[in-house]
Amino acid sequence: MKQCREMTPEIFRNNLLSALAEIDIGNNEPVFKIIRVEMKNAYSDNYGSVFDMVILSEHNIKDRILLLDDVVDLLTNLSPYVPTQVKIKKGCEHDGKIELELSF
Repeated sequence: MKQCREMTPEIFRNNLLSALAEIDIGNNEPVFKIIRVEMKNAYSDNYGSVFDMVILSEHNIKDRILLLDDVVDLLTNLSPYVPTQVKIKKGCEHDGKIELELSF
């Protein structure tokens, strides 16, 4: 039987880096914009509600461009409860950086 592990910031970071390796970003430094997707009629447990209200609050994500370490810190703030499904969309490239949108 496969043993379950607790999600840590290090594991989350490694998983995010693995996902980025599958996206061709070249030598560009990734910067991130977090997009909150409102889902109607979606089931949300208490953790999901707290995550939405605190981590994905307008104060934390609105119009912010974040570096990799900032994204890991923000999204693992309630560790071991972290997002398990993140959509990554490649955005524009400028000044040696590539903007990636993370949506939840």
